[in-house]
Amino acid sequence: MGNFSYLFVFYASAFLIGDTLYFGETNKHLGYEGFVF
Repeated sequence: MGNFSYLFVFYASAFLIGDTLYFGETNKHLGYEGFVF
């Protein structure tokens, strides 16, 4: 599970960073997160 945990943390952090960069100016990121998660 160690590798899976690292992969999940990396994906989650990268997604949050991308979410802030692309959708931080609007409220669209809420719907996008709801779609992904």
